[in-house]
Amino acid sequence: MSEPQYIVEHFSNRVFCSYAKTKFLSNEMFHMHNYYEMNLFLKGDMTFFIDDIKIQPVRGTLFLIDSTQVHGPKLLSQNEYERAIVHFDPKLALHLSVSQTDLLHCFSNFDGRTSKYVILDEKEIALFSELTKEIEKMGQASTFFGKEVLVNAYLAQLLVVANRHADEGIQLDNSVEHSEMIRNILTYINSHIKEKLSLRKIEKEFLMNKHYLNRLFKKELGISIYQFIILKKVSLAKQLLAQGYSPKQVYIMLDYQDYSTFSRAFKKVTDTSPTTYTKSIL
Repeated sequence: MSEPQYIVEHFSNRVFCSYAKTKFLSNEMFHMHNYYEMNLFLKGDMTFFIDDIKIQPVRGTLFLIDSTQVHGPKLLSQNEYERAIVHFDPKLALHLSVSQTDLLHCFSNFDGRTSKYVILDEKEIALFSELTKEIEKMGQASTFFGKEVLVNAYLAQLLVVANRHADEGIQLDNSVEHSEMIRNILTYINSHIKEKLSLRKIEKEFLMNKHYLNRLFKKELGISIYQFIILKKVSLAKQLLAQGYSPKQVYIMLDYQDYSTFSRAFKKVTDTSPTTYTKSIL
C-alpha cells in the first residue's frame, strides 16, 4: 500500500488569513489544523465536507471548524471558487474574550446541529471579507507600531460577526446526502474507530471487494478509506488528549499496536508528536 499524503499547514502567526479566487485547488484532500478555522464561501460550484457531513454551500455560508474536525472542499466544476479564510489560535480568542462575551461560543454551541456553519448577510459578507484582506496584508507587512493590536481587534470583530448567528439554528435546504453505501461505511468506521480497522475488515463486513469499496469512497469523498480512518483516529486522539488523557493512555484506548505506531500516525497528520501537542494545548 502506498504511503498516504496529508495536508499539514503551519501558521507562524497566531492569526492567518487568506482571501482567494481560483478555478482549481492544488490539493482537495481532507485535513485538520491545530488552529481553529472560519471559512466563508463566496462563490463557486463545490461541496464542503466536515467530518461525515456533506454540504452544498450558498453565498455567505461561514463554516466554523475546530481543531479536531476533518474537513475539506471538493470542486465540482472549473467555475471560479472564491472564499475568505481565517485560521487562529483558540487561546488567543479566549484571551480576547471577556466575562460576558465568549468569542469561541460559536464553535461550541451546535448541540443537535448537523454541522457547524452560519449564514452571513451581504453587509456582514462585505465586512468579513474586508477584515480578512486587512489581516492578510498585515501578515505580509513588516512589523509596525500597533500591528498586533490591530490584528487582535480585527479577529475579535470577525468572531463577533460569527457569534451573532450562533444560536439561530439555520439549516441549508440544499445540504446533500452521501450515497447509501458511503453512509453505511462512515457509520461503521465511526462505530468501530476505537478498534483496529482495515480495508480487509470493512470488505468482510460489507461482503464486497475492498478495491471496489475504496474506489466508491474515494470518488465521493476524494480520500481513501485508509486515509480517512487515520484522520478520524487522530481527530479522536486530539479530543482525548484535550480531555486530560496521557498519550500512552490514548494509544491503548484507540487500539494501536504500540505507542510508536500511534506516534508516527499522529505526527504524519499534525506534524507534531502527541506529547508536544499535549503541552501546546495545556
